[in-house]
Amino acid sequence: QVLESSVKAKAKARARSRSSEDYKTYVGSSDGAYLTSVTIGSPGMSFLATIDTGSDLVWRQCKPCENCYNQSEPIFDPRKSS
Repeated sequence: QVLESSVKAKAKARARSRSSEDYKTYVGSSDGAYLTSVTIGSPGMSFLATIDTGSDLVWRQCKPCENCYNQSEPIFDPRKSS
């Protein structure tokens, strides 16, 4: 929980200060897992993602999911994104 808050806060601070050519982000680590903040959709919805160094897949739950994993963050609704 503390690591998640730290990653989110540092990623938001970098997003506010970055130029259109600077797409660096903060990566936090804990127990062998690497976390970063990712934004998808328009308007953007930020969430934490685990960086999987063995895959190019980015996975996110989205509506209308009928048997979703129980998560504390809101589920992405692609119907509300342009």
